Amino acid sequence: MLSRRSLVPLLAAPLLPRLAGRAWADEAAGFPEHSIRMIVPYPPGGGGDAIARVVSPKLQEALGQTIVIDNRPGAGASIGTDLAAKAPPDGYTILETPGAALTVNPQLMKVPYDPVRDLMPVAMLTRAVMVFVVNPKLPIQTVQDLVAYAKANPGKFNFGSAGNGTITQLSWEMLKLASGTDMVHVPYKGSGPAINDLMGGRVQGVVESVLLPYIRAGQMRAVAVGGDKRWQSLPDVPTMAEAGYPSVRPSAWYGVFAPRGTPPAIVTKLSALFRKIVSAPEMAEKLDGIGMVPEPLDSEDFAKVIRDDIETNGKVIREAHITLD
Repeated sequence: MLSRRSLVPLLAAPLLPRLAGRAWADEAAGFPEHSIRMIVPYPPGGGGDAIARVVSPKLQEALGQTIVIDNRPGAGASIGTDLAAKAPPDGYTILETPGAALTVNPQLMKVPYDPVRDLMPVAMLTRAVMVFVVNPKLPIQTVQDLVAYAKANPGKFNFGSAGNGTITQLSWEMLKLASGTDMVHVPYKGSGPAINDLMGGRVQGVVESVLLPYIRAGQMRAVAVGGDKRWQSLPDVPTMAEAGYPSVRPSAWYGVFAPRGTPPAIVTKLSALFRKIVSAPEMAEKLDGIGMVPEPLDSEDFAKVIRDDIETNGKVIREAHITLD
């Protein structure tokens, strides 16, 4: 298991020189000469897979080569991530993954790869809009109501998550720590069962990014969104910061990585293309439909996000005594 001490200093180091030499430019000039494999360490149908299938046609068009999506789920994303980390560092294998696989899992379990030494950030693509929702039958309209209800009913407000150690658990643990409330975690094997049990009244709260249809149908009530800005699809729902809890900032991003040692010019070329694709006006609408907002960042800025998330998530894991047991 990687310690927080070993992760943070490594991420703090510059990942790419600011200026590429003539040799590097020449190295990327003929790239790619054949198809590129994009490993997604989750099964088809999830958020990471959806993003890969939205951006890959545009990348294929820009590069003139086929992008093959290779779903390799299992072991908390470790199987696919390890496969990408150990691939030849030539630019023909890349990894598209959510942040938890690199900023949470290595702090909770032993993984067969080092997320810093073995992988190089290429580009951050999107953030998921994490929406805190409650069962609509509860007398809760706001975060303040939620906190008051939890304090008046200690140990009786149950929140469902996609499983132990997931961002959906860490999000609620952030609120518990910030508000001093006694809420009970109920882990599920994926968000789907947790969402069903919220609507059935067996748990009282959930946080996820794919809840818009349920909210609009009145099957659940949104009280806040994570992040720094309100979501255009729920403009009347405040952020956690606006609700008085600025430290509750669940970070659920999706990004692209390459095996460490991939030529910097190839990383730079891929990074620029991914950021251009995600920045296109038509992409915002497509991403909004799956609960995402574009947030294209280059390798260096992306590394800063990773460093911050390791710190933040590690602090929550320690203070909330989160384990995978």
